[in-house]
Amino acid sequence: MARLLVKRISFQTIKAFWIQTRHFGPDKKFLENIITLGPYTNNLKEPRFEFYGLFCESELIGVTGLCNWNDDWVRYRTINIREDYRGTDLGWKLLMTAYWMDWRVKPIFGWVRKSHLDWSLKKDFVEVDKDWIDGHKGMLLHSVPRDEDFLLSFEDH
Repeated sequence: MARLLVKRISFQTIKAFWIQTRHFGPDKKFLENIITLGPYTNNLKEPRFEFYGLFCESELIGVTGLCNWNDDWVRYRTINIREDYRGTDLGWKLLMTAYWMDWRVKPIFGWVRKSHLDWSLKKDFVEVDKDWIDGHKGMLLHSVPRDEDFLLSFEDH
């Protein structure tokens, strides 16, 4: 298999990937920092956030983002893998690698689409509440696994 590498990327790079892969609808406004998701509000004045790209050789094949959501949680923001590369759990591996690169201490919060609920439950996320809001609900991964099988190579500088 070709060499896979996780690197930090800019918001402009992740935004271009979302547009190119049509991850969101055509009328989507792209904001670098999301403050509110349903009933959840990020009340940190200057939350840290990072965006990550998964590269196969030099091609960007996947993206995710992580941010301090509150004093207790790190939020993941989408996991997108190009269709040709799906099916080998690269999204999970990207998320775990990004988490262990920079965060390491807090549970992971996700604002999960209904279509991704089964995936989240299989990865040991638990429901924060029972309500669906606009097809999403809060999910939390309390214990983030540190299994070397989940981690990809990464560029750290």
